[in-house]
Amino acid sequence: MKLKYFLPFFAFLLIAVSFGGCLDVNRKITIKPDGSGMELQQIKIDRSFYDMIIMMVSAMDTTKSVSIRDSLYDHTEMIGKIQANLSGREGIVLKKVDGRTEPDSSNVYTLEYTFDDVKRLSYTTNVNPDNQLSSGSRTESKWTDNGKEVLFSFIYISEPDPSKNEQQQFGLEELFKGKNMTFDIEFPYDIVSSNATSVNGRNALWVFPVYDIYMNSAKLNLEAKLKK
Repeated sequence: MKLKYFLPFFAFLLIAVSFGGCLDVNRKITIKPDGSGMELQQIKIDRSFYDMIIMMVSAMDTTKSVSIRDSLYDHTEMIGKIQANLSGREGIVLKKVDGRTEPDSSNVYTLEYTFDDVKRLSYTTNVNPDNQLSSGSRTESKWTDNGKEVLFSFIYISEPDPSKNEQQQFGLEELFKGKNMTFDIEFPYDIVSSNATSVNGRNALWVFPVYDIYMNSAKLNLEAKLKK
């Protein structure tokens, strides 16, 4: 995603939610033996992100600073965009979407849904039906049952952005500092091997620094081999 041009706030925020920029994303996923399951996803957007947006808008038009601040904390439109992204998707049943503002002025959005196949997990990375992002990046999620074992994989591959300069990189590095995207996955079988950050029984936890994913075109790669 290119950031050298200012995007309308809610379009930018939807992209930020999709890729984990400027925020923490926690995805708790339960997978059944047939590859179906459910996900509870929580997205926390810090006040620092909103302050950045207000500063950018005020620099262009000081009269809009109050109205943009009010809109940032109106959850209705953001919830509507999340619902629009997932409602009607094949194999997805959206159970809940809500938003709240915390005492520290951060916003927290929670969504819960069921899926009929592991490949549907890519939908909450905001891919289109062809599983391709407009930037050329892509997400692939697979559940391969080989009889005695199952291979799970979830891969997000971002394309490099040649427009980023050193000043932009430094600013975004500071903004994303300490932000993580986590995947906490409960599998239906014992984990034989994985590249997870940690494993506890049939649960595997992956933790990815947002800056590494977002700015360095790193691969967000989850893999696990399960014994049936």
